[in-house]
Amino acid sequence: MRRTAAVGRGALVTLLALILLAACSSGSSSLRDWAGGEFSGSDGRYTTSDSPSAVEQQFTDYRRPIDRYDTEGRIFLQYSDDIVAILPGTGDMTSIEIDGSRTGRQNHFLFIGNRWGNYQSFSDTARGGGPGSGK
Repeated sequence: MRRTAAVGRGALVTLLALILLAACSSGSSSLRDWAGGEFSGSDGRYTTSDSPSAVEQQFTDYRRPIDRYDTEGRIFLQYSDDIVAILPGTGDMTSIEIDGSRTGRQNHFLFIGNRWGNYQSFSDTARGGGPGSGK
């Protein structure tokens, strides 16, 4: 009888832990998954008729960015692993691009520069051959 009660309590604790884990993970979907449900498009490229400032507000309501930068009508949001670019599109459309940090910095370097880390292309880090020190 005691063994059955102990097994039952163990099963209950395990079930509660699984429910808690599922509840915690359900709020941490990726920005791309969330944006796919909010805007037209896929694979990190979306469009909407909402204004850039309204799109920014939707993103910040969903998940607070680490930093924000805007220039020339473009809004950039930095997240831990992603950069979201909210760009004026054609007509009254707004374009949204979600890229990993490195790719986002590469794609939008002309606007964000080294603001969120150094942009280094492969050629900047390649050592090359030939004589010389520091290789």
